[in-house]
Amino acid sequence: MQVGDLRHVGQVPGLPIKMRHSHIAILGAPLDLGAGRRGVDMGPSAVRVASLNTRLSDLGYEVQDFGNVPVVQRESYPEGHPHAKFLPQITDICTRLAEQVAQVLAEDKFPLVLGGDHSIAVGTISGVSKHFHNRHQKVGVIWIDAHTDMNTPNTSPSGNVHGMPLACCVGLGPEELSAIFGYSPKVNPANVALVGIRSVDEKERDNVQLSGVKVLASLRTALQVFMSRWTWTSWTPRKLPGSARRCVAESPTARRIWLWKR
Repeated sequence: MQVGDLRHVGQVPGLPIKMRHSHIAILGAPLDLGAGRRGVDMGPSAVRVASLNTRLSDLGYEVQDFGNVPVVQRESYPEGHPHAKFLPQITDICTRLAEQVAQVLAEDKFPLVLGGDHSIAVGTISGVSKHFHNRHQKVGVIWIDAHTDMNTPNTSPSGNVHGMPLACCVGLGPEELSAIFGYSPKVNPANVALVGIRSVDEKERDNVQLSGVKVLASLRTALQVFMSRWTWTSWTPRKLPGSARRCVAESPTARRIWLWKR
């Protein structure tokens, strides 16, 4: 499926499709402090080298690339707490990313965040949440991944923060990350759907089961569940490597559903 191809989305019963003009703001977050394996920091460069900007422009989108959020080198800092490695540095980077995401949304642009390990999701979701929190509106998340990323320092077998971002966003993770902008949770767990899950750490299971998030079999199911709460009006962009994916929804109580995928 190519970017902008909506044929499969149209198969969801009752899902009206209405495309709208979009101004896409690209933000790179070359962060690898949250993962045990190196190399994901090259993601934003790889996607840009693959002509992301040009391909989006060819599809008719206005594209503005804001470069990368500054990221420190892991060799320059100690790992810190063994159950939440590089937590101060990751918090600083995610806070700066969240501020940029919120600013982009305030300018009525779509923030497309390129990572980077999964800890960047805390920054992305926090920025989205702040934008709508300031307007007394709510957000929902459809999380498409093989892993739930709902560990905490008490349950993580590795201490790698890239396994904790969704926990942080629903108010379970380290306070440094979950309380960015001074409030928590960033999204109500009842408004979170997990799709494609196949691997959950043993101690992480309790976090998933007790949090109130929904684990669903497919994206189609997730959309059908949320259809009772939101009236769907558009879907952009559909598929990009290393991207944040968005599905836009409108209702009196919840205005956006955002999708993240590595």
